[in-house]
Amino acid sequence: MWQLLTYRSKYSSLFPGSIISDCVALPCVLCPYALSFSHQYASSCLHVSLDGLQVFGLLNGSYVPPVPCLLSQVHDVDEVEPGAAFKDLPVGEPQLAVVRVYCIRGIDLQPMDNNGRTDAYVQIRVGVRRVVNDKKNYVPANLNPTFGRVFEFEVQLPLDSEMVVSVWDYDTFSGDDLVGETRIDLENRLLAKCRAHCGLPLTYAADGVFGWRDNQTPTEILARLCMRFHLPAPEYSPDGDRPARVTVRLPNFPTRTYHSPSKLPADMEMAHLRENAALAALHAARLVPEHVETRGLIAPLQPELEQGKIELFVDVFRKEDGSIPPAVDITPRKPQEYELRIVIWNTYDVVLDEKNIAGEEMSDIYVRAFMRGMEGKKQKTDTHYRSLNGEGNFNWRLVYRFMYVRATGATAQVLVCPRPWPVTAAIECTPSVCWVPLKHRGYNANID
Repeated sequence: MWQLLTYRSKYSSLFPGSIISDCVALPCVLCPYALSFSHQYASSCLHVSLDGLQVFGLLNGSYVPPVPCLLSQVHDVDEVEPGAAFKDLPVGEPQLAVVRVYCIRGIDLQPMDNNGRTDAYVQIRVGVRRVVNDKKNYVPANLNPTFGRVFEFEVQLPLDSEMVVSVWDYDTFSGDDLVGETRIDLENRLLAKCRAHCGLPLTYAADGVFGWRDNQTPTEILARLCMRFHLPAPEYSPDGDRPARVTVRLPNFPTRTYHSPSKLPADMEMAHLRENAALAALHAARLVPEHVETRGLIAPLQPELEQGKIELFVDVFRKEDGSIPPAVDITPRKPQEYELRIVIWNTYDVVLDEKNIAGEEMSDIYVRAFMRGMEGKKQKTDTHYRSLNGEGNFNWRLVYRFMYVRATGATAQVLVCPRPWPVTAAIECTPSVCWVPLKHRGYNANID
């Protein structure tokens, strides 16, 4: 932050309409009592004492260095075109932007209820406005809630530069409690040179689940990047050349050529291949890639202790840059009701660990089964009494009804709901495993 003082220098005519024509920006941390810019052209005229001057505001900005180059070639300030040093600067007027916040999940939240759980939901505040209150979609009794929510709202930058994402605990009979919050500077993300306002994915797709979510295509981003750094326009390979290529010419450096990935479908359109080639060049420029942020939650009353974490990512789009594509759907899969049927026909080679009155080894055999997370709903067959050879005949069917989320690999889960708590019901997820133990042997048959 810089302090603004009412002062006019003799070089103010060089920058009419700018900050310097009306005031001087002072770094209040480095120089609390006086200002001295060490530049050889301006040090004599910009040494200002704070005695008698009044601070009237703060400036969030940066010092622009073209002043010495301009002054070294000027003999008469009247010859300088007004605003010559600030031709390539961003517009100084407030800009409308659309912000999308993708809240994925909370991690290790601080327990806020007597049962050791938290009924978590998300609030978002921009400046003094509360733009999101997702209280009706709270996740009951869970310290690692999955939100899966997308929030979209408009802001006016730089007036609404700071966004506060907070996690709250829902209470039925009292006021809600703040778990923690994290602060994000939207203006810095929008103006950062590394293009932090929307991450770049690995490949370009016009539609589908992994469709492009930025309002500028890779070719448009690359063209603007070259224009910003005064580089020649990128050159693309002719139609029909596969993979597509893009050439970026850098002054005083070797010319660089980037190709579209070789793993793309063979029937992909040429325009999409060029977009992927431009995307490869953007990744080489070390712009911010697509990622999920894990941010710590801090409570104002205990700023030194972290109250958990939240996983999210944020997109910021200028409205003047064109239409904004639809948001990515991150809604969690909803569980569906399934029925599992297990038929028990026969058993063989069961251990005989009892003896009858005649002294012969025998065993009373039955089969019992239960699903992990549903131990209270065990089922068993009838009993095959006095088996002398370890064989048992049943022809018995066990039926289980449960909620299941279809997934692949080790992420498949069974949803067990509800588990009653004093006020709200909790939902727990466990791996989909069915245990079928046999009496007297301790044998477990796991059905995944």
